[in-house]
Amino acid sequence: MKNICPICQSKLSRISGETQFESGYACIAPSQEGIAEHHYSYKISGDELISSKVRIGELVLYISYEEGISKAWTVGASESEKVKINYIVEPNFSDLEKIKRKILTLLTFS
Repeated sequence: MKNICPICQSKLSRISGETQFESGYACIAPSQEGIAEHHYSYKISGDELISSKVRIGELVLYISYEEGISKAWTVGASESEKVKINYIVEPNFSDLEKIKRKILTLLTFS
């Protein structure tokens, strides 16, 4: 996997303290010209992508490739408020507005 953020193309930082996974990487970026504030992270074990998470503003999308599920929530939500989706949602990182609309749709109709 490339250690480049698919949203802003910045180099991802290694997540420290990983014990369960071989590697974890993250981008935590403030608003930039034309790019919303966002967080993006993923975890891998060997060559296998385990999970990824993207936060744009207050909206969060988590994808577990191991479990074959996704979750959507707003920042500050309790575990019971997180919406579980029984399939993998593949976001198009080239269009942040579409990702936000997708998360809002999942929160509204799930």
